[in-house]
Amino acid sequence: EVIQNFLNLTKITYVSEFNVKTIDKYVALRRQQMPGIKNSTINRDLNCLCSCAKSMVKYKYVAVNPLQFLERPKNEDVIPVFFTNEDLQKMFTNLKGDWLTMTMLGYFLGIRINEVVPATIDHVLFDTNNFVLVS
Repeated sequence: EVIQNFLNLTKITYVSEFNVKTIDKYVALRRQQMPGIKNSTINRDLNCLCSCAKSMVKYKYVAVNPLQFLERPKNEDVIPVFFTNEDLQKMFTNLKGDWLTMTMLGYFLGIRINEVVPATIDHVLFDTNNFVLVS
């Protein structure tokens, strides 16, 4: 999908046109195509295109990777978002049963959803009041 989008936006037809200048054009066109696109998304695209360039070298379409020293946009600093008391109240009152339990465990213990979902009652050590997850 990334390669197809790259080819559609840049209109390149020759391998020799696959270079940093074309990548810069692609990034500019991609930002026009999707205003507000995150740098991390652009970087994901660029990683895909760089892998393509490595393959071009491997299969001897080009002698040197044209994107070897490509500079990527700096990712934005992410400011943490915290739930308000109203958000928490809505979340906890709309959940029932196991969903409520797992959500409360995740929230109050500060663990991620992919860590709490596989948890079972065996992870609760009732004699010591501990919750143990081993990955």
